[in-house]
Amino acid sequence: MSGGEFLAGRYRIGELIGRGGMASVWRGQDEVLDRPVAVKRLHSGLGSEADGADRFRREADTLARLSHPNLVRLFDRGEDERGPWLVMELIEGETLRDRLRRSGPMPAADAVELCAQIAEGLSEAHAAGVVHRDIKARNVLVGDGGIAKLADFGVARLLEAGLGEGLTGTGSLVGSGDYIAPEAARGEAVGPAADVYSLGIVLYECLTGRVPYVADSWVAVAMCHVNEPLPDPRDISPAVPEDLVALLGRATAKDPDQRYADGGEMATALRLRDSPQKTMVLPQVSAEPAPRPARHTAPRRPRLGSALLVLGAVSLAVAGVALLTDGGLPGPGGAASAADLRPGTVSAYDPEGNDGIERDDIVPLASDGDPTTAWFTSSYATPGLGGLKSGVGLLVSFGEPVRAGRLRITSPLPGARIELRGPRSADGTRPALAEGQTGTDTVEFRVADHPPATEYVLWVTELVEDPEITGANRYRAGIAEFSLEGELTP
Repeated sequence: MSGGEFLAGRYRIGELIGRGGMASVWRGQDEVLDRPVAVKRLHSGLGSEADGADRFRREADTLARLSHPNLVRLFDRGEDERGPWLVMELIEGETLRDRLRRSGPMPAADAVELCAQIAEGLSEAHAAGVVHRDIKARNVLVGDGGIAKLADFGVARLLEAGLGEGLTGTGSLVGSGDYIAPEAARGEAVGPAADVYSLGIVLYECLTGRVPYVADSWVAVAMCHVNEPLPDPRDISPAVPEDLVALLGRATAKDPDQRYADGGEMATALRLRDSPQKTMVLPQVSAEPAPRPARHTAPRRPRLGSALLVLGAVSLAVAGVALLTDGGLPGPGGAASAADLRPGTVSAYDPEGNDGIERDDIVPLASDGDPTTAWFTSSYATPGLGGLKSGVGLLVSFGEPVRAGRLRITSPLPGARIELRGPRSADGTRPALAEGQTGTDTVEFRVADHPPATEYVLWVTELVEDPEITGANRYRAGIAEFSLEGELTP
């Protein structure tokens, strides 16, 4: 194919704009609808090979099922004596890989926004039963207006057709070694969680400018994904926020059951994390005491349309703390200067866990203003977290120095032991500022005097048996609502 040719008597072919391992892409013009297009065709000779032609047809069949602003659109398809061809949306911009090579690591907010867009596109694909299986920076197109679009569904599979295998018909592994999910590297069946893992690696690359594993061969890199923990991105980019490190840990957990379940859940987590409304001030809640919470054991997945409101509810829950306390805390000169403390972000905190995260998907339930819902830890075999770690909890970040004075916790499981821990000390530990057990009603914890801090940890150190869970792993703890009162410091 060369410039100036017509395809199907309709598409005028322009200059070559991209070439991959199997296909080339030309700029084109749809003379019927008078719009620019991209024309994709297999390299000469591959169109007659079954595998190449089948992959091309499969990409067309897959794209025909999907319609989303963050997925490249398919306009037309056809086949002639030279093989199959596709006519697709033309994206004026560059690949994410080229952008990172040109400009280096992205600011955290930009990285979150870009990956949230791709996760939203994946949400559409996963809802349609499609697993992409080749998420990587080269397959993300970034338009001139900052809109990110996921491309190249050539190795995608339909879950409903039972084609979620990690192997092709020839027995070769599918996916790029730099981004491959552990289960795909082992040749096991893959689902939406494999795409989540690969997108997590893309997020890591956006934040650091490089992929996490480097080795001598494709297979060696793939085995790193299977066996090696994810390197801390702060070793490369120290400014990466701690809660974003935790989100990365969840997305790239080795066990697919420990990741976000699909693109929709990851998109929600990213949008909640970076919501501009997370510090919005809402009206104060009533001073009436909260009733004992009813049970809520299943994780609740917020709709994307309401995702931005959930962290706003964090502010709502905390805004009423001053009304619930008696008299406030003494300020300078003995005057009362207690203030409502509104967290910027709240995220799960599991620094001793293998995946670095603990139930991040339901964190908003700990401060959504609804005492009938709750964040729960994972379940363990003994009250002491199975002997696997000393604790798990919630990281509460404010973005500015505050001094906490009171902590209130409402829990659906009385008897669990919880501490409020402050910022890291010089030896890397977090001192305990308050400790006690959850009760049948809201429990108030008095906090020891301490220097101002920008973050605190609600640290669960002892679990209780949950009567609604059967089996060995029946011990856990839950937080239905928490709130902090204290001093804002200069």
